[in-house]
Amino acid sequence: MKKNIKNEVKPTYIVDLTNCETLQDAEFAFACTKFEAGVPLSENNLDAIIDKTVEVVTSQLPVLTVCKCECICEKAPWYKRFWNWLIKPFKKNK
Repeated sequence: MKKNIKNEVKPTYIVDLTNCETLQDAEFAFACTKFEAGVPLSENNLDAIIDKTVEVVTSQLPVLTVCKCECICEKAPWYKRFWNWLIKPFKKNK
């Protein structure tokens, strides 16, 4: 007579994928769960964490608007600056 031997396998970690919408979300969920379980992270897991961090930080940054402004660093030639300095006392105030 043989005994029914049941080998129960206990998982090291369980990943919850219910809130994952994209592949990057699933990779991030695996990385977080492995970290919480104390399992060493692979390079792919670290890449997923970095990608998610960059995504969150860039979504928090304000959108930069393009403005057209005069650059202060571009100077007029010396003779124009000198001429403007000479005639400055004779100009009318606007």
